[in-house]
Formats: sequence, C-alpha cells, structure tokens
Amino acid sequence: MQRISLPYKFKNRSFVFLCLALALSFFSNGQDVKVLFQINEGAPYSIDEAVSSSAFEATENMSLNFQNVTGELWVKIELDSVETDSYLILSNPLIDSICYYQYVDNRAVDTIYAGDFYLFKERSITHPKFIFPISPSNKSISIFLRLKSEDQLFVPIEIKSKEELTETLSSFNLIKGVYFGIVIVMFLYNLFIGLTTKEKSYNLYAAYIFFIGSAQASLEGYLFQYIFPNSPILFNHSIIATSAMGGISALLFTKEFLQVKKYAPKWIAGLNVFIGVYMAALVFDLMGFKSISNNLLNTGGLTVGIYALSVAGVIAKQKFRPAYFFLIAWSFFMALLIVYVLRNLNVVDGNVFTNNSFMIGSAIQIVLLSIALADRINVLRREKEESQADALRVSLENEKIIKEQNVMLEQRVDERTMELQETNEELTVTLTNLRETQSQLVDAEKMASLGQLTAGIAHEINNPINFVTSNIGPLKRDLEDVYELIDAYDKIEDGQPNTIDEARRVKKDIDYDFVKEEIDTLVNGISDGAERTSEIVKGLRNFSRLDEDALKVADIHEGLDSTLVILKSKMGSEINVVKDFDKDLPLVECFPGKLNQVFMNILNNGIYAVQTKVYERGKRPTITLKTRQENNAVVITLSDNGVGMDEQTKNKIFDPFFTTKDVGEGTGLGMSIVYKIMDKHRGTMNVESTVGKGSDFIITLPLRQPNNFE
Repeated sequence: MQRISLPYKFKNRSFVFLCLALALSFFSNGQDVKVLFQINEGAPYSIDEAVSSSAFEATENMSLNFQNVTGELWVKIELDSVETDSYLILSNPLIDSICYYQYVDNRAVDTIYAGDFYLFKERSITHPKFIFPISPSNKSISIFLRLKSEDQLFVPIEIKSKEELTETLSSFNLIKGVYFGIVIVMFLYNLFIGLTTKEKSYNLYAAYIFFIGSAQASLEGYLFQYIFPNSPILFNHSIIATSAMGGISALLFTKEFLQVKKYAPKWIAGLNVFIGVYMAALVFDLMGFKSISNNLLNTGGLTVGIYALSVAGVIAKQKFRPAYFFLIAWSFFMALLIVYVLRNLNVVDGNVFTNNSFMIGSAIQIVLLSIALADRINVLRREKEESQADALRVSLENEKIIKEQNVMLEQRVDERTMELQETNEELTVTLTNLRETQSQLVDAEKMASLGQLTAGIAHEINNPINFVTSNIGPLKRDLEDVYELIDAYDKIEDGQPNTIDEARRVKKDIDYDFVKEEIDTLVNGISDGAERTSEIVKGLRNFSRLDEDALKVADIHEGLDSTLVILKSKMGSEINVVKDFDKDLPLVECFPGKLNQVFMNILNNGIYAVQTKVYERGKRPTITLKTRQENNAVVITLSDNGVGMDEQTKNKIFDPFFTTKDVGEGTGLGMSIVYKIMDKHRGTMNVESTVGKGSDFIITLPLRQPNNFE
C-alpha cells in the first residue's frame, strides 16, 4: 500500500502522560496479551529502532489515553500465538497517522498505513474504526503501532476473532443507526413544523439537530467514509466546523426558546460571548491552530452547558414553563457531556459508556427538547383558546353595547337626516341662485365683450364714413355746376340766341377744369372710404366667424390681424405692436371664432397691463405677437411689457371671477373662458410673468385635432 506524505511537523516537547483507562476488551482465544507503550519526542524512530528499543513501558490496560503528545506514540502488543483469523481494532476514528507493523519471531510479515491523513479507500478494511488483520501464526507475534495526531491520542485497543468482529460491528452499526435514526427523524420533524408554522424556535432547533448530528458523524468517522473519502483535510476541518456550528445553533436556540431577552436580559451578553468563543474556534482551525480550537471546544462546551443551565434556572424561577423542560433535557445532556469532556481531558477512563456518552446525551436531549417544543405549541394553543374565549366574551358584551348604541344612533340618524334634508333644500336654493348669478356674470362678460367689440367697430367704421360724408357736400355742389353747364349747352342745341356766349360764361364761372379734377378727387375719396369700410366688415366677419361654427382649418395670422383691427381703437397710437410671424406657418385645424376670442381676451389684458404701467423716458408700451411651428404643433406667443404679475396672481388667473381690475372694469371670467377654449382645442397655455417687466402667454395648438374631438 502506497503511503501518502503528511503535512505534519513534530516539535520536541516534554512528555505528558495523564492516566491509563480501564480495559474492557475480550479476546477470542483467551490468551494473554501484553501491551507496552513508548513516547518519542525526539527524532522519529524507524521500525528497526523501535524493534530494538528497550524503552517500552508495560501497562495492564487495553485503552491508552494521552493528551498533548507532540511526538510519536509507539505501542507494542505481544501475543503468544494466533491460530485463527483475528483483528486488531482501534475504536478511535480520529487518529491522524497509524503505521501498523506485524513481526513473527522478530521477522516483519506485514506493514499497513492508515489514519485521517490518508485516503479512506486505502484502509485495509473500510470502516470508520481502524481495523487491521492479524496474520495467524503458532509462534509469538509482536505488533508495533506508530501513532501521530494533533488531537488527543486516545487509543482503545481490542483484539477480536472474525466472528466476534462481525458481532461487534453489527452491534456498533445498530447503536449508531438508532442514534442517527433519531437525529434524522427529529430533524425532519422539527424542520417540517418550523416551515409550516414559521416558528423560529423550531427552525433554530432543526439547525441545532443538523449540526450536532453532523458533529457526531464526524467524531464517529462517518463523514470521512461517506462525504469526504478523498479529502482528509476537509474531513479534519469538518470536525471543528460541525462542533462549533452545533454550539452556536444551540446558543441561538436557547435565546429564542427561553425568551432570554424578555425574562433574563442581563444574561444575553454571556450567551453572545460564548457564540464568539465558538466562532474563534472556527477561525483558529482555519488558521491551522487545531489544538487551540479543540481546547476552546472542550472547555467552551462544558462552560456553555453550565451557563445555559444557570440561565434556564433563573427563568424557571419566573414560572416560565418551557424553562422546566429545558432544564431537564439540558441536565441529561450536560451530565453525559461532562463525562465525555472529562474523558477527553483524561480525568475519567475511556470505555463503552464514556466513549459514547456525548452521543447518548445528545439523543436524549434531542428527544426531550422536541417534546418541550411540542408542549410549547400546546401551551400556545391553550393560550390561544383562552384568548379566543376572552375575545368571544368581550365580543358578546360589545354586541350588547352596540345594540343599545344602535338604537340611540338610529334616533340621532333620523334627527340628523331631517337636518340634512333641510340643509340640502337650502343648498339647492343657494345652488340655483349661484347658477343664476353665474349665468348673469357670463352674460355680463359677453355683453362687456360685445360692448367692447361694438365700440371698436364704431370707431373704425366712423373714420371712413366721416370721410365719405364730408365729400358728399362738395361733390353735390360740383355736380350742380356741371348740371348748370349741361343745361347751357342744351340751349345751344335748341337754337336759342346768345346761348354759346352764355355757355362759355358758365363754363368759365364754374372753372370747369377744377370742378372735373375735384369730382375725381371726391369720388376717389368716397371709394377709399367704402373699401376701408368693407375691410373692417370683413375683419369683423373673420374675427367673429359667425358663419362658421364647425371645426376647420384656419389661418392663425388672419385671426390675429382681425383681432388687432377690433382692438385698434382701444390701443390708440401710443401702443407699439410688433409682429414676428412665421411666413411658412401652416393652417391649423380649430374653431376660428373661439380661437379669436382667446386672442382678444389675452390682448385686452395686455393692453390694460401696458396702459397701467408708467414707463421711463425713451420707452413705450409694446405688445408683441410671435408665431412659429414646433413639430406637429403651432406655438403662439402674446407678450407685453406691462406691470407683470406675482406668483400668487399668476396661479389664480384662470380661476373664475378672479380679476385684478377695479370694480366695474372686469368680471373675472375672460381667462376662465380662455382656459376652457384651450382645453377644447387639446392645447396648452403657459404663463411667464415678472412683476414690473411684463408677461408672456405661450399658446401651443396641435396642427390636427384627434378623431375623437368633440
């Protein structure tokens, strides 16, 4: 068998031999077996040096227990003879390196290498225990064992016949099977309960069972056999890891199950310290300080148990029922754990009971704490039933009170209903009055707009009409002179005497050439007045769109121009109007008449704003009209350099009946109407204004209205 090189270095330290354990083995042939041992802390012995050494010490015990051995432990077993197939058994599965040598009459006949630092499959017999076959011989046999381990060297030696070995292994497997069967059943039971009830105690306890079972499987070598057969290093780390995680999960379960935070808050710090100890054991093991990790686990396990019992005792005094179950279960576990730790510390002998005390204690604890958790569920159920009974009693009392209150409430509801009916009637009357008032105000706004429109039209038409009227008198006089001249020439045709001279005199008196020129001038003036009047009428028609009450495409510029015509008389000659029109602006689908109403209301407010402001020398009131196209929309900006608005006023300009004008000058409905018209056009209006600098009204209209436009 090929030997695997070990990452192992021995240092010279003083030999420590604490005690010898009791012999508990039986032998198949009843012959005497002599056991000798020798600890070599110097340079490693060779087998030849061991065979010739006279430093072996004899012992009557078949179980050797050493602690902190830093060198090699040599064990020499002398047998008179072995006539049948027999086996040497080392029951401790946690020995790092074992070299087995069999000599017959001082002649080597067999050499076997095994241990936790070798692959599991290289064992002569694949079992967690170390089992070596003894070659039969009728001569004296000497067996040499060279043992090395970072852990405590506990060497229980047994020699069995083949039949006894089979019986022993069957009993061993039965005991371990019962234990791990209990662990698996309790783990699955508590895990199922924890997942279904979402009770944290069950989940923590399931974790504790898993890790404590895994730790026992490591200590018994099963993890090496079934999980890490090809990785001795991982197996050796798993012993510390599972034991430390078992301790951490036990402490977390203790905190939750005993409700330490509620009943013994001062003891939580100690539990957290022990959690830190177990975590330190994990860290030291990963750093390679295995002996420190083992010491922390051995001493920590004992002190943690005592501390947990103390916490449970304090809480039990407060008559918390789960604490009694915890004390019973933990007492069993602690008693047997103490036995196991004392065996590791070499205080008590190693035997079947002490070697399995940890396993026995954990099995008892697992079962008892599962019963305790079940009892806790029963307690919670009883408390829930009592709570439900109390709730039912309170509910019945509340029902009685509610019935009594319902009677009173119905009376009050009837009274309140009568009051509400009266109030509703009053509100109906008030609402009717409000609607009538609103209608009157809207009519007033319409009349005000109409009056403004009428005044503007009258002013605009008055100028050309006056021009026509003033030309009619002179034109009539000139026509009379012409008629007189025509009559004079008519007499010439009749043959009357001296008529030619008379006609010439009339022509000279009326200054015929001047009359003809004046008639042309007067007729042209009357024609211009008529055309101007026609343009005003056309602008009025474009503004009002009285003949168009349907959605159609319209020229925005035409609507703006017609609005300016209507407002020209109000603006006078003092207000400067600036037009910045996009000549390529497309036609817009809209209600032209309503859109012109928007322009008129905004420009009317702009005129008021610039007329109210007092300008510095060199500056004059200005209203700017700007149009442009953006994507599928038209943007119309109406700006003024008037008094402007503060933020509070700007936020209210679209509210009905809000106005900044003096009483009698505005109804406060103009901008409200503008907002409704813009909403109907699916357009938007943004207002930007600064006090003392003016306001910008930015109108955005889609070029085409959606199909569902109403």
